[in-house]
Amino acid sequence: MIREKIQNEPVTTRLQYCSGFSSAVLESIADAIVIMDAAGRIQYANEAAQQLTGYRPEQPQKQCLADLFELVDEVSGDLHPDPLFACFRDKRSIQLNNHYLLRRADGTEVAVDGSISPLQRNKNLCDGVVLLLIDATESRRKTREITYQATHDALTNLVNRREFERRLDHVLHRDDKTPGHALLYMDLDHFKIINDSCGHPAGDEALRQAANVFRSVIRERDTLGRLGGDEFALLMEYCPKDRAVHAAHQLCRALLDYRFCWKGQSFRIGVSNCCTWISITSRSSMTVAGILPEMKPYGRPPMCFVRLSANVIRWAAWVAMSLRC
Repeated sequence: MIREKIQNEPVTTRLQYCSGFSSAVLESIADAIVIMDAAGRIQYANEAAQQLTGYRPEQPQKQCLADLFELVDEVSGDLHPDPLFACFRDKRSIQLNNHYLLRRADGTEVAVDGSISPLQRNKNLCDGVVLLLIDATESRRKTREITYQATHDALTNLVNRREFERRLDHVLHRDDKTPGHALLYMDLDHFKIINDSCGHPAGDEALRQAANVFRSVIRERDTLGRLGGDEFALLMEYCPKDRAVHAAHQLCRALLDYRFCWKGQSFRIGVSNCCTWISITSRSSMTVAGILPEMKPYGRPPMCFVRLSANVIRWAAWVAMSLRC
């Protein structure tokens, strides 16, 4: 019945109906939609677009996108090249899903995904463009949360073994002439005593506190990870040998100076560690699967330096007796 009624209406009435229906559809869409002419002036923006960009249709002069916002890279902060120009020039859709931020005129920012597509009556003529923007704030927050959970140890908030090995593998296969790097493998002493005498909650808390002690003495750029149990590792990129040895001493001293207290009991937590040097020449023969098992410091002095090669040659740099637990 409705279809027959519309067909019997005059052409102008039918056009008005279609126009009103189209506007209603656009307004009902939750995502931001902006339609611009060939000069880049905004001709239409639905309610979602007005809220997202700050556009006000009641303003007498038609505005351009550049008057409202700019797109910046979420990681680098660099401005994104004008997508309008590329869309008009190439007469093709441009995807905006590479972690962009929409920076409004007032300086506020919001994460967005979307696309910009040409409005064409034929292949050679572009009458304008339509911009689709999606508020990606919540989706990116969830993505970051999932990524963090997958790459970090839930107990200590350090990177987990898988992520640590991934970063180490990247260093070993980096195709450049950067200076050497250092890898430190650490095993807590007397942790089993705490765990057995006070229970697993105390052991978990001891691991958390030990991780915090390690964090307090390392460089911000270093990667500290928990490999499992009471085993930790530290990857020091662009680190001279003397700095690596100094860092190993600092970690030993910091943990030995710390006292773990639990329900009236006090414990000293020591650490044994092994340090190896990753040079430009040696890293080509190293593998993640081969390095970490060879560096386990069980049965060694509180600190030793390990050189990994085909026959695994080791030498020890003994620390002062005062570093012993």
